[in-house]
Amino acid sequence: FMATWAWQVIALFCLGLTTAFAMVPVVPLMINLLNEKAQTTGRPSVDEDQVLSFTWMAFTLGELGGPLVGSYLAEVCGFARSAYLVGSFILVTVAITCVLLGCSGQCSCCGRREAALLDQPLLGEPDDDITPRRHGTDMPSALAITRAVSGSFSRVRTASRELA
Repeated sequence: FMATWAWQVIALFCLGLTTAFAMVPVVPLMINLLNEKAQTTGRPSVDEDQVLSFTWMAFTLGELGGPLVGSYLAEVCGFARSAYLVGSFILVTVAITCVLLGCSGQCSCCGRREAALLDQPLLGEPDDDITPRRHGTDMPSALAITRAVSGSFSRVRTASRELA
């Protein structure tokens, strides 16, 4: 039991770590890439909240669909064969993505690194004016949500005291 428990904890820790390693550099670079594309096509800049929402949606769908597809493949093909198939699919997808990005000129990192260094950090500076359209839930919205939730909890507590 201990080995199974320890391996599960290690696997979940590694999953969380790799998700963070994938998310932190991807989001600012994706925003820069989309803003470059928007600028060259004459479209407005992308909204950071939309990029973050789409990125989290993609990760969540992967975490949701992965076990479903994996368990189906393990049942149909066996575990060893399904692991080989999924690993091969990932390698082919990475190769195709690298070729497509390379052909479109997206694999040159030097200009992107300089742009990323000049860009603002993802959360901005502490003295920035935070508006509701930036960085998810801003402080006034968070306070309103907290007050609404605590108000509903206090009504439940009051009702339960009246019943008792």
